Amino acid sequence: MSNKELPKNETITHDEFLESKLLEMMEAKLQLVECNDLKLGVTVQETEQLKGRQKLTKDGDPITDPQTGEIQYWADSYYATVTFQGGELKVRITEEQFKTLIPAKKYVASGRLTMVTPDKGFAYLKAEFKDFSRIF
Repeated sequence: MSNKELPKNETITHDEFLESKLLEMMEAKLQLVECNDLKLGVTVQETEQLKGRQKLTKDGDPITDPQTGEIQYWADSYYATVTFQGGELKVRITEEQFKTLIPAKKYVASGRLTMVTPDKGFAYLKAEFKDFSRIF
């Protein structure tokens, strides 16, 4: 029973207090064990924009906009090559990050690790960074 659930006029025994604190500590420890947060000090080496490919039908014909007749393209992709003590990564980034990241500057990249399982080959871990905080 936590303190929030107690009516105002009810008191808690010493044993109940210790039990509630023990449960809080166990929950905090469990959150740490299951944590999948990643923080990495990186230097941005370069950023790259890849133009989106043409959208094609299943027969391989280009898809056009019915109103304008223009060929449709998939959205552009953005990447950053970052180095850190012990290695280098090329990671996908957002368009906003592409516009704000400055090559040769240092950042703390925050994100998580994900497991990638390709159709062929072995599964591997991939870093996904959601935030880059500039250090200097």
